[in-house]
Amino acid sequence: MSDVEFLIIGGGPCGLGAARRLVQAGTTDLRVLERSQVFGGLAGSAYVNGWTWDYGCHVQHSHYGEFDRAMMEALGEDGWYHHERASWVWMQQRWVPYPFQNNIHRLDPADCARCLDGLREASAKQGSYDLPPADFDQWAQRTFGAGIHELFFVPYNEKVWAYPLASMNAHWIGDRVAVPDVARVERNVAERRDDVAWGPNSTFRYPKRGGTGAAWKGLADLLPDAITAPGSTVVAVDLPGHRVRLQGGESIGYKQLLSTMPLDLLARATGDAALIGHAEGLVSSSTHVIGLGLKGQMPEVLQGMAWIYYPEPDLPFHRVTLYSNYSPANVPDASRHWSIMLEVSQSPWRVVDEERLIEDVLEGAVRCGLVPARDDVIEVWHKKLVRGYPTPSLTRDAALAALIPALEAHDVASRGRFGMWRYEISNQDHTFMQGSEWADRVLGRVDQEAGPEPTVNRSNWVNARHRE
Repeated sequence: MSDVEFLIIGGGPCGLGAARRLVQAGTTDLRVLERSQVFGGLAGSAYVNGWTWDYGCHVQHSHYGEFDRAMMEALGEDGWYHHERASWVWMQQRWVPYPFQNNIHRLDPADCARCLDGLREASAKQGSYDLPPADFDQWAQRTFGAGIHELFFVPYNEKVWAYPLASMNAHWIGDRVAVPDVARVERNVAERRDDVAWGPNSTFRYPKRGGTGAAWKGLADLLPDAITAPGSTVVAVDLPGHRVRLQGGESIGYKQLLSTMPLDLLARATGDAALIGHAEGLVSSSTHVIGLGLKGQMPEVLQGMAWIYYPEPDLPFHRVTLYSNYSPANVPDASRHWSIMLEVSQSPWRVVDEERLIEDVLEGAVRCGLVPARDDVIEVWHKKLVRGYPTPSLTRDAALAALIPALEAHDVASRGRFGMWRYEISNQDHTFMQGSEWADRVLGRVDQEAGPEPTVNRSNWVNARHRE
């Protein structure tokens, strides 16, 4: 391959966002390297025996008009279903609407009273602390009180994050967690009223056909063939020389590099001992995505649901997506089939027996009533994402503060879900815009109000602006 002015490693949302923006500006001196033969990265989809499966339980909601326009370019206005979020918590053999903290009236009276007392006590103490919370666990205790913290918050979050909450920082939270309004919760309890409107993803869209991956394939197909290089695996990055070496020995030079590969792998690819050492502060967990295809009709209680949270420890999965509710095209025949996707987190702290995982998931799904009978399952699909969640560990911010500027000094920008390693800006819209805003910066096109790369540099502002 010939040398280019702009080189992009990774053909997921971030890399495609950057490439689209550069092409819009009339730039053709660029290349997108993607190790897979298909673009989309962690937002991709698989197609097996007539069933569609996503690489995770993805939905699209947006903080950006630019992202919305790109998705319409990819699939057209009529290429999407638009859904209202209907998410639930299943615990103590009962349904509790999400967010849990707003709907504690669904609990048994003793647990409801305990949770409400804890909320009141936590609210009364707000403003009395000399120091900010030291970690995520302390933040949760101060925010929700003992009842919700012990009954739901810790068991659920330890299942999804696969690390102790005291090992995580509280800087990332932003609009990711619903902070309770005590007066509102009190009214809900008094009136036994369900309260489900909170959150940035209260409505979402989903492709009519082809799963989440269809949107990113559609966007990649709009790029000139000459700038895309599927099947290209990066094995080394020469920072001083501004060159990337590919598996097989080929190399390509650049003036500006956008890397969306996991930041710890990028550090290793440079061979720089200092960068490799800093990257040891980055922590992540793996995610197992298990798709179950079922015969017959979905149980009535599940119809219309989007996803369900499972906090209790006797079930291996923490979240289940009612996948065929997103699109009937996700199954071979919507009149005879339905499907769900289940997520299981894994880390050195939360060990998973991978040999028994499918059996444990099937047994748990039947036992909790999610799957009516074992014989109803006629298709099983499993994908392990070695890096599923970029953990906001206590060591993360210091690692990023060392790594990102050191790379930038060599004209290398690390962006994306695991390139920037910031969960708070790791949704599809965020990562797409990280790439698009990087392209604007290197082209010298910076919005005067937002400043350079606002998703990276002003994430709270970006998310708050969406909520206004």
